[in-house]
Amino acid sequence: MQLRGTPVQGSDPNAMPLADYISETVALIEEQPGAEEVLVERVHFQRFAEREGRYAESFARLNG
Repeated sequence: MQLRGTPVQGSDPNAMPLADYISETVALIEEQPGAEEVLVERVHFQRFAEREGRYAESFARLNG
Protein backbone atom coordinates (compact mmCIF):
# COMPACT_ATOMS: atom_id res chain seq x y z
CA MET A 1 0.00 0.00 0.00
CA GLN A 2 1.34 3.42 -0.92
CA LEU A 3 0.34 6.40 1.22
CA ARG A 4 0.01 9.84 -0.28
CA GLY A 5 -0.85 13.23 1.13
CA THR A 6 -2.59 16.04 -0.71
CA PRO A 7 -1.02 17.51 -3.87
CA VAL A 8 0.05 20.57 -1.86
CA GLN A 9 1.83 18.40 0.70
CA GLY A 10 3.57 16.55 -2.07
CA SER A 11 5.18 19.77 -3.31
CA ASP A 12 5.75 21.42 0.09
CA PRO A 13 9.35 20.85 1.21
CA ASN A 14 8.27 21.47 4.82
CA ALA A 15 5.51 18.85 4.81
CA MET A 16 6.19 15.57 6.58
CA PRO A 17 5.60 12.58 4.33
CA LEU A 18 2.47 10.75 5.45
CA ALA A 19 4.22 7.38 5.77
CA ASP A 20 6.86 8.94 8.05
CA TYR A 21 4.17 10.59 10.18
CA ILE A 22 2.27 7.33 10.58
CA SER A 23 5.41 5.33 11.41
CA GLU A 24 6.57 7.83 14.03
CA THR A 25 3.11 8.19 15.55
CA VAL A 26 2.58 4.44 15.83
CA ALA A 27 6.03 4.01 17.39
CA LEU A 28 5.27 6.72 19.96
CA ILE A 29 1.94 5.13 20.85
CA GLU A 30 3.61 1.72 21.25
CA GLU A 31 6.33 3.22 23.47
CA GLN A 32 3.88 5.24 25.60
CA PRO A 33 0.45 3.57 25.39
CA GLY A 34 -1.01 5.75 28.14
CA ALA A 35 0.22 9.09 26.74
CA GLU A 36 -2.31 11.90 26.83
CA GLU A 37 -0.62 13.68 23.94
CA VAL A 38 1.40 12.27 21.05
CA LEU A 39 3.68 14.66 19.18
CA VAL A 40 6.01 13.78 16.36
CA GLU A 41 9.45 15.31 16.82
CA ARG A 42 9.10 17.93 14.10
CA VAL A 43 6.19 19.71 15.84
CA HIS A 44 7.93 20.24 19.17
CA PHE A 45 9.18 23.68 18.07
CA GLN A 46 5.58 24.73 17.54
CA ARG A 47 4.00 22.99 20.52
CA PHE A 48 6.31 24.58 23.08
CA ALA A 49 6.94 27.93 21.34
CA GLU A 50 4.80 30.07 23.63
CA ARG A 51 6.14 28.51 26.82
CA GLU A 52 9.71 29.01 25.61
CA GLY A 53 9.17 32.60 24.44
CA ARG A 54 9.45 31.76 20.72
CA TYR A 55 5.86 32.26 19.60
CA ALA A 56 6.55 35.08 17.11
CA GLU A 57 9.46 33.14 15.59
CA SER A 58 7.37 29.99 15.29
CA PHE A 59 4.44 31.88 13.74
CA ALA A 60 6.71 33.56 11.21
CA ARG A 61 8.35 30.25 10.32
CA LEU A 62 4.98 28.66 9.59
CA ASN A 63 3.42 31.62 7.83
CA GLY A 64 6.32 33.15 5.94
